[in-house]
Amino acid sequence: MSFTITQIPSGERDAWSSLVFSDYQEELFQKQTELLAAAEDEVPQSALLARVSEGRYEILSLYTEEDCRMRGAASALLDAASQRARDCGCEAVTVRYAASPEEEEALLTLLAVEAVSVYNESDTLCQLAIWLLSRKK
Repeated sequence: MSFTITQIPSGERDAWSSLVFSDYQEELFQKQTELLAAAEDEVPQSALLARVSEGRYEILSLYTEEDCRMRGAASALLDAASQRARDCGCEAVTVRYAASPEEEEALLTLLAVEAVSVYNESDTLCQLAIWLLSRKK
């Protein structure tokens, strides 16, 4: 799949708010956050909200429309976020992650499958899967 990844200016974020978890709606319009969006044929598929602060790039929300999942949009956003963090001079990337045990297990399984299938293409996705697995110990 080929996705267009765009950094959405703060004045245009309303159109993408449905792709940001409700816990982070207020942060969507704050100055220190940035919104990366993935679209295919100009149709919104996925969005990643991050906060850049004190040399750290913190991913707050990553969401993909349900009927668009498993096509690589979130992976493309994670790769773009990793590059943005480097471009901003950030020394660390952190991820806010909250889920029920069932959701966490499903996510780990999904990441393991996805990481194996795109191992050579998405170093960021592999690192995220390893991080999540290390949390389970």
